[in-house]
Amino acid sequence: MSGYTVDKKIVPEFIPTATTTAPTSSIVTVTYTPIFSYGQLTVTRTINYTGAGNKTPSSKIETLTYNSVTNEGTGETSYTPMGAYAAVKSPKITGYSVDYEIVAEEIPVASLTMPVNQVVLVTYTLIPVKPVEPVKPVKPSKPAAPDTPDSLQTQGPKKEPVVQSVMSGSEMTEVRSSKQSVDTQAKVDKTAKITAKMLPQTNEQTTSILSLIGVALLTLWTSLFGLKRKQHEKD
Repeated sequence: MSGYTVDKKIVPEFIPTATTTAPTSSIVTVTYTPIFSYGQLTVTRTINYTGAGNKTPSSKIETLTYNSVTNEGTGETSYTPMGAYAAVKSPKITGYSVDYEIVAEEIPVASLTMPVNQVVLVTYTLIPVKPVEPVKPVKPSKPAAPDTPDSLQTQGPKKEPVVQSVMSGSEMTEVRSSKQSVDTQAKVDKTAKITAKMLPQTNEQTTSILSLIGVALLTLWTSLFGLKRKQHEKD
């Protein structure tokens, strides 16, 4: 019988003889012992990583050895592990989350089932980046009103005496009137100042200056002429 050993390969022949005793049945036991074969089996646990592009870690491979015992008579084999799979910590990658931070330790037990290689897949997922909210534009404040030059500030009408030259007989008499308003003159002065600030020097300004000089000379000449006549009449 294949797979077994037998203690008696041959049951010896038995030749009974004449006897006065009644014969009895005889029993012969032949024992078969199964044959056991012994061996070893090595399997692996491979941890593969995916999802992180060129940052994805390389695979890690763990090995585990089993002692095997096979009953040649029945064909049954038992497997006894000689160790365990150690826990493996998944590498951290900035900007990615991982579904298994640690691949757990595995301690197998004896079994009649043949062990097989294992594959564990660890997946990395890109962590979405929250978009930066744009900065709300600041509403510009109203520009400050420009300072008004002193020369342009509103002034009340000036009451100044107006000098008038009156020819009385042979004399020219200056008459001062304090009742006349010089509003018109103030407006003209202010307009002249604004025009002078805004426009470059032109022929119009030159003409105005010459006119003022002419008036001054004429007034001086008239005064001198009147003074001479007065002295002449006294003489």
